Amino acid sequence: MTKFKAIRKKRCKVCDLLFTPSKTTQIVCGWKCAMVYASNKKIDNDKVIKELFDKDTRIKKRKSLMTNAKISVHYFIRMRDKCKPCISCGTDWRENFQAGHFHKAELFTSLKFNYDNIHGQCPRCNLRKEGNLDNYKINLPNRIGQERFNALNEMALISKQNTKSWSFEELEAILKQAKIDIKNIK
Repeated sequence: MTKFKAIRKKRCKVCDLLFTPSKTTQIVCGWKCAMVYASNKKIDNDKVIKELFDKDTRIKKRKSLMTNAKISVHYFIRMRDKCKPCISCGTDWRENFQAGHFHKAELFTSLKFNYDNIHGQCPRCNLRKEGNLDNYKINLPNRIGQERFNALNEMALISKQNTKSWSFEELEAILKQAKIDIKNIK
């Protein structure tokens, strides 16, 4: 013969009265409190849904800003380095040149938009030779100067240790500055 445990009394989540539940999952004392609890739960769910939607919108806006900043900075770099040879191999400038990073943007996130870190490269060096970094390292001090080259490498050491997460304000400032620089170079 199996003995059943006596059901313990619970406190109602709405009116705070003690009651004996008819089911172990029951959390309110009766149908009136159940109606109040359900309407409060709907309000809570609406708040959660709104917060998730707002968070998703912020993420999409940040991604869009990141993409626009990248496009603008790379466009400026290609305009700035127009008629200059490839930073790595010295190939004469062509329309299909790309903006190549000395310190890879994926690994050195704080240098992603640094003008000293990005220079015009031919697609062969940038894509097929993965930046042709040995020659890039030799030619970069000639283009930006030894002092700025050393400063860039120091920033890279710091960046490697800390992943940079760009804020809305920083991305907007980068985008704004790139647009100003593009306008000035034209």
